[in-house]
Amino acid sequence: MNIVGKNLKKFREASGLSQKELAQHMSVTRQTISNWERGISQPDLDSLLLLAGSFQVDVTDIIYDKRPQNEFELTRPKRVKHTCILGITFVFVLLIYTIFMPWFSSHSIYNVSLYFTINNVFLPAVYIIGTVFVLSILSIWMDFRISNIKLNLIIMLSSWIFIFLYISYMFTSSLGQFWGFYLNDLFHTNAIYHFFIDHSEIFIFPGAMLFLGFNRKPKISDESP
Repeated sequence: MNIVGKNLKKFREASGLSQKELAQHMSVTRQTISNWERGISQPDLDSLLLLAGSFQVDVTDIIYDKRPQNEFELTRPKRVKHTCILGITFVFVLLIYTIFMPWFSSHSIYNVSLYFTINNVFLPAVYIIGTVFVLSILSIWMDFRISNIKLNLIIMLSSWIFIFLYISYMFTSSLGQFWGFYLNDLFHTNAIYHFFIDHSEIFIFPGAMLFLGFNRKPKISDESP
């Protein structure tokens, strides 16, 4: 891969564009973009100017392998795309909780335990996804990405452990007889589970940890396709 092709791929990935999306913007075929990146052919001057405009860099940055001075601004389109997806997901979960759950409550007279189980799944989901969505909106303008891989891993594991413990307590508390009672006596699962439910805002913390764990500085791949 020649240096121009290598830089094209680097800037394209940093901008969150696929080869197809860049090709549509350039009014060329996806194969043309692929050929440029692999060094099979070279973009002409007009194409280089269009590419530089798409990546918001100078033509010399593409030619001479100059790293973009403002990587955060360069990756903004990708963050906007992720925020839109999170927003749609949050609205979907919120609608289920505010519309479906009240309806289900009035039709679950003979299956109250099922209603509470489903309700206690969606309520934490509203807080977790909502927190991730709000932080994702802020990340469009504020750069609080974490570059330390070990810290990322610790934050990510902590959030998943928190969620796993809640699910474990929920099912253990809901199972009722036999070993459910035994575990409740041993680990006080009912008390801890009801603490989670009575203080649902606590799920803001695993939501924030999930976002921070995933919101790390992207690695721009230099490998050929």
